[in-house]
Amino acid sequence: MRFEVTYLDSSGDIHLFGSRKQLNLSFHGKGFIFLNENALILQGNMPKFELWILGYFFQKVLYIPTTRTLPYSTILKYKKPKLWRKKHEITYRLPDGKKCVVRFLLTKSTNKKIFANQLEEYLTVAKSFVVS
Repeated sequence: MRFEVTYLDSSGDIHLFGSRKQLNLSFHGKGFIFLNENALILQGNMPKFELWILGYFFQKVLYIPTTRTLPYSTILKYKKPKLWRKKHEITYRLPDGKKCVVRFLLTKSTNKKIFANQLEEYLTVAKSFVVS
């Protein structure tokens, strides 16, 4: 199932013991999220390199279309939007063990419940297969 999204400060920033480490995994602008049976697929634009002010004006030159596949077993936490908070937030683990967060808004309001219910169903099934 495909959902059109707008990525918000979706970054690979992690905060450990007061320090901040930047992982270059941030999506920017419009994109898509695909709910697959075995993975969540993020599709959007990532910067080739960060230029604060020029990045806004030269997006087509500085950004590259990227796809990232997140197996449901790597998703650590999912925060659903509440009444006052409209953004979705997914925390996931990279293969090297680092944690990343992606935040986004669904562009169509009718898809919010469908997305949340479908994702939680897939996460529940994935957790039932994890052997402790």
